[in-house]
Amino acid sequence: MKQLILCIFYMCLNIPHVMADNLKIDISSKDSLELYPGMYVYEDQSGTMPIQVILKNKNNKIQFEHFEKNKKYTYPYTDSSIWIKFKVENKEDFTIDRYIGSARPELTEYELYEVEDNSVKQSWIGGTKRTKNKKNKYSRMHFFKVEIPAKSTKEYYIKLKSKLSISLQLFSLSEAKYMQKTQITDMTHLFYYGTMFSLILYSILFFFSLRDVNFLIYSIFGTCICLISFIYSGFLEFWSIDLGIFDRQEDAVSLISCAAFVSILYAIKFLHLKDNNIRQYRVGLFLLVITGFYTLLTYFVRTPTIKLQVNQIQAVCMIFTLYVGMSSWLKGIKSAGFFTIGWGGMILTGIIWMLGDTGVLSKTYFVGFAPLYGNVFEMIFTAMGLSYQFDEYKKQAYLSKISKAESDHQNKMVQIVCHDIASPLTIIINSIDGIESAKTTQEKFETISRLKQASHSILSIINQVKRMQSIRTGKLNIKLSHVDVKNVFDEVKFYLDDIAKNKNINLQFELEPGITVVAEHVSLVHEVVNNFVSNAIKFSHEGSNIFVKAYIKDTQKIIEIKDEGIGMPQEIIKNLFSENAQTNRIGTKNETGTGFGMPLAKYFINEYGA
Repeated sequence: MKQLILCIFYMCLNIPHVMADNLKIDISSKDSLELYPGMYVYEDQSGTMPIQVILKNKNNKIQFEHFEKNKKYTYPYTDSSIWIKFKVENKEDFTIDRYIGSARPELTEYELYEVEDNSVKQSWIGGTKRTKNKKNKYSRMHFFKVEIPAKSTKEYYIKLKSKLSISLQLFSLSEAKYMQKTQITDMTHLFYYGTMFSLILYSILFFFSLRDVNFLIYSIFGTCICLISFIYSGFLEFWSIDLGIFDRQEDAVSLISCAAFVSILYAIKFLHLKDNNIRQYRVGLFLLVITGFYTLLTYFVRTPTIKLQVNQIQAVCMIFTLYVGMSSWLKGIKSAGFFTIGWGGMILTGIIWMLGDTGVLSKTYFVGFAPLYGNVFEMIFTAMGLSYQFDEYKKQAYLSKISKAESDHQNKMVQIVCHDIASPLTIIINSIDGIESAKTTQEKFETISRLKQASHSILSIINQVKRMQSIRTGKLNIKLSHVDVKNVFDEVKFYLDDIAKNKNINLQFELEPGITVVAEHVSLVHEVVNNFVSNAIKFSHEGSNIFVKAYIKDTQKIIEIKDEGIGMPQEIIKNLFSENAQTNRIGTKNETGTGFGMPLAKYFINEYGA
């Protein structure tokens, strides 16, 4: 009795399997069907079993399990061959043509067998390892056209093998759906490569234009992920393209390591980790060493374990890149915001694709092509981040330029003060000597008066410099008025008469009575007339004359300074009024100057409207 109960129990356990083994996929019900519900799967870990061995199945060693039993959608990086068997049924009264296969192009071996009475009736051989002229295929995707007669059932076996990952996503498509899927796939790749090429070209042009290494690294990264997609998508084999060191689909693994390497390098440079976060910088350097090592290693060693490690390292690099981007963004680096959003979008689309590849999400169009759109999204936002960062650099450079110009201006203002107070200070020094030698009270009073006037002159000059600075910043406008030229000449004579006498130079002032000009009094005295006359004294020999005249000619009021000095070279004349040119030189008695008096004089004359 006990043995009978166990036998019945065992039979009950096997009832689902027996029933499942008779499952049929009704291909007449829909134009597009996934084969999951009716698939039975066997993993040949040797990867070498031919169809004859599979069908013979000595000693029942080959056990196909219904897909629903373990729901393993993907076999990542394996040397195994995956065998799938299923039955399709046509309930219609006419023959139905269907395209059976996979939209995943990375299968190195894709073989479809029609089996009848446990023997192969018809076979279709494809996969990327076959040369193009030996493939029985209609596009880059692995689909074969089969005919299902009216009111009949067909049994098929499929062999899948890949140097990359193996996806069990298999379809039965009508011709219209097959053509639609092919066109959508090709158009998506065309959009992807067109966009990526534009972004890469954009970064290369900016690199040569701006010499910013970030644009170069960015273009290398874009090129790597483009090549990864190109190789993964089977274009090398389909078009028989030989890229030299990258001539097989499994070369994509090396490029994955290379892309991870470049992404870390780009994060370090773009986010300035060396300056902003030394710990993150050191972690980045460590990842650079690891990814660089695997980039070289995977070109020579491509075991499933190494390939899996490459993907794990890539995941770590992506998480690190997202983390350092977020960290920099939170610190207030705005360009890092674009960087973080771009990488976050790419990681998100990668997760969506993985969920679809493992069956958690339905493999819709977007889910299937999520990584491509993620790459484009990341490249666009990274380009925006580069542009924003470049704008920030321009602003910083502009502010630096303004700061330097302001510093130069302050230095020149100091030069102006030194230049203009030299004459009053000379009077003060001479007057002090005069007080000591004065014999009468009247002489002392006159000397003190000269000291007072020279001191007021220095104060006026300082106030004038303040006004000039206010004018520069737009806080003060020059107030013009009618200025008596006689008073101007009197002040100039007062300031410069002693200096001229020390060089035995005769200063002669001549003016027509009643001449007034529209100007600003202090600047006309100190920055204009005083500048020209002091220069005339500086470059005149002892015993010579300097003539300072004011007269009217053809309704024009003219102030003229004429000397008998050494003159000026042509080069100095050309740059006489330039602030940036070097025009100062030694006088006839080794007097020095700043060379800033003439540009200042020109500035005020222009302000007068002369």
